[in-house]
Amino acid sequence: MRKKIVAVLICSVLLLEGGGTTLAPVYGAANQPAVILNNETLKLNDEARPYLDGKRVMMPVRLTGEGLGYEVSYIKAQNSLQLSGYEHTYVLKLEESTVTVDGKDKLAIDGKAVLKRDRIYVPLAYFSALGMITSYDSAANLAAVSSPQKYADHVAGLLNTGQYMELWQSVFNKEVQQALPVLKMQSVWEMLVGTYGTFVRLETAAASSADGYTVIHVPIVFAQSSLKMSVTVDGSGRLAGLLFTPIAPADDMELPAGLKEEETIVGAGTAHPLKGTLTLPENASGLLPSVVLVHGSGASDRDETAFGYKAFRDLAWGLAKQGIAVLRYDKRTYTYAQQYAGEASAGLTVKEETVEDAVLAANLLKQDARLDPEQVYLAGHSLGGMLAPRIDAAGGNVAGLILLAGSPRKLWEIVYDQNMAGIQAMNDSDPHKAKNAAYRRRAPKGQGSGLHVRSAGRSGRDCIRAAGGLSA
Repeated sequence: MRKKIVAVLICSVLLLEGGGTTLAPVYGAANQPAVILNNETLKLNDEARPYLDGKRVMMPVRLTGEGLGYEVSYIKAQNSLQLSGYEHTYVLKLEESTVTVDGKDKLAIDGKAVLKRDRIYVPLAYFSALGMITSYDSAANLAAVSSPQKYADHVAGLLNTGQYMELWQSVFNKEVQQALPVLKMQSVWEMLVGTYGTFVRLETAAASSADGYTVIHVPIVFAQSSLKMSVTVDGSGRLAGLLFTPIAPADDMELPAGLKEEETIVGAGTAHPLKGTLTLPENASGLLPSVVLVHGSGASDRDETAFGYKAFRDLAWGLAKQGIAVLRYDKRTYTYAQQYAGEASAGLTVKEETVEDAVLAANLLKQDARLDPEQVYLAGHSLGGMLAPRIDAAGGNVAGLILLAGSPRKLWEIVYDQNMAGIQAMNDSDPHKAKNAAYRRRAPKGQGSGLHVRSAGRSGRDCIRAAGGLSA
């Protein structure tokens, strides 16, 4: 039985802390922050509690580190502090602001490790360098440190126990709060549970950091199936994005014999260079015809991966076997997702999303001495097919256009029909089905509903993105 894939995607921009004057360290009990460690209050006596050094929160490293599961030791000969755990070792010398990771890599932190009251204190930022999620609420005078696993556990736990208001108030950042009202969050989670069964557990989380954000990926197990939950956390420790996607099966397919692939860059030297792959027949003679593959809507990698499918990779291999070179590349909104998150997405047009990069890709093929510049074609899928004539007119100047599930219809008509198809696919016992259908009957065609059913048709990518106020 075909199942709906429900995706919640909310992104935000980085919140930057303002500057200020430097203040002397404060040790009074009233100014010593309380600590939440892995979602639990850390009980400390006044002498062991954190203190404020200006705007910087100084944490007792042994108590905090051990509470997070690290082995903490002081190396007297080197006047340094060592934390070991989670398959890494971190060393920080007193009065220095650089952390050495596994004896080689060095990370700069804001502040130094100091000896106070016979204890070693480190800036809260030290634990961020260790990959922890950190935050400080100055109004509540509360510092929090959490491992990525515990952060994800907390989010899933609040959803599973129906504490939607608590999740909205204490975890979401302002942009997500505006984009995802409490009732919408509730309806989306209930749709997930209705589709995949009751929540069972989270598996082991993996995390990575870039541009001030931490992204946590963790398999989430329901009674009937599993999804991947991706949680994006901003620099203030608030949730900036939440995404549920299918877990694609392992893909161990090897490049077919007789073909070769080369890594390349589309738009080298521009503000948005994109990684790409050029697939060629291995022993070709003469100038080859070539094709640029242009994605559908949404953030797609170069293979246009969807579930276990890699449509663009399969096309590239198949065409290359016929003596045709094929260029595929990661989409701009995939590579630079954070730049087009939150309010920035409002100014995004198809020119930036698709057209500019497709033109650059076509021109890149024309500059390759192995390829025939008069035989460069463009194959656009879905949105890429709809935009193919515009790409050609904007500078692509290709020999021909290939439309794969492209449509001559107006976009709002397609969105309307996809919404209706999504509503019809809902279980008749789901009370939201009748509510959504009634709303659609009242709303004029083309008027936004807040529930967007996005389908790539023949590619098998059906998903529902919730981004507004209508019950999903």
